[in-house]
Amino acid sequence: MNEAEAIFAQQHKQWLTEPLTKALLAALDKHESSIADLIASSAMDKDKPDDHIRRLATQLATIKQVKKLTYDTPTFVAKCSSHQ
Repeated sequence: MNEAEAIFAQQHKQWLTEPLTKALLAALDKHESSIADLIASSAMDKDKPDDHIRRLATQLATIKQVKKLTYDTPTFVAKCSSHQ
């Protein structure tokens, strides 16, 4: 990690402690949990089509990717560095 990335990583860690950031992350956690619950209940409902469950699973995978990018400082720094 170069000096600029190290500074960016430190700023990201500080950003993670901000109240607005914590609220955003809590909302992502709640959304992830809701989608997982919907998948579980939909799987038990024989009237729900398979494509409904697949859409929910895609949403869940997307939320997990966003959370990993947001929470994990090395992943965040690497992704941002690759776009410069």
